[in-house]
Amino acid sequence: MVLKRNQIKDESIDNSKVAENAAIQESKIHNLPSDLTSKVSKDGDTMTGFLTLDADPINPLEGATKQYVDSKFSGTSFSAASAVIPTRGFTLSKVNNNTFNISFGVSKDSTQQAIILVTDPIDITLVSPQANTYYYVHLTGKSNAPGDVQVVVSSSGTLNPGDLPSGYDISKLIGCIRTDSSNNIKEFTITGKGSLRKCIFHDAILMSNPVITTANTWTVYSLSDATPIDLTTHLILNASIYNGTANIFYRTAGSSAQLGMLNSYAAASSSRACGGFDGEIYTDGTGNIEIVSSIAGTNIDQFFVKGFYFEI
Repeated sequence: MVLKRNQIKDESIDNSKVAENAAIQESKIHNLPSDLTSKVSKDGDTMTGFLTLDADPINPLEGATKQYVDSKFSGTSFSAASAVIPTRGFTLSKVNNNTFNISFGVSKDSTQQAIILVTDPIDITLVSPQANTYYYVHLTGKSNAPGDVQVVVSSSGTLNPGDLPSGYDISKLIGCIRTDSSNNIKEFTITGKGSLRKCIFHDAILMSNPVITTANTWTVYSLSDATPIDLTTHLILNASIYNGTANIFYRTAGSSAQLGMLNSYAAASSSRACGGFDGEIYTDGTGNIEIVSSIAGTNIDQFFVKGFYFEI
């Protein structure tokens, strides 16, 4: 007896019994439809289990195994911000009293591969900020997903591994913002596109007025309240003196090189002669500089921090 195709019952034939070129409807073959749906599509598919490759890749378009990727980065730590070298973008700007913006940008490693990538600007709102405080802005990322970024705002310029969001292993310090005496974000402008940036406050920070009590002796003067100590910075200063014919020099605390002499000039009365200084100086690791005057009792009656340079 010869069976016609329409006389074969559904799923009555196993795959093993089908000749290679047999013209049989799929519905007639036992489990064939479900067998086909469990296969990976050449057009793209999603795996629900592990795919094990037989070897590391040789040709450019072959899939890479985990052991191959691990071997390429053996001994390299991506948790340190120092691993992220060239930087473009990530400029901070004020949106309103409580919110600031991070522009799009990219940080790359020494091989020019993107490590942290921001494609759209990000707005960040401070929660219960303190007055006259610097807040450091960190981008955190994943070494296997450059565009997966979260922002961490901290009172510290250093993030420990436990400070990073779960699953994130890279951190990049991109700058800081400062609040004013009313707990609002201080008006500022940051310029610079590469790693070196310049921050200028629209309203300079007025420091306490130092009085140099001993002539020709270097005196430590603290600028820590106005210095973002956890950034590599040098400050932009403006100062004036109110004292006869004094000459004043500045230098980085502990340094031997004097900088920025304040030359007083003659006025109607020698007791009211004044001088001014507008320049830049590095601070030490605690925000100190040193000042020396040729006359004891010299009063620096206006001393402002206008801004700072920093590197990211």
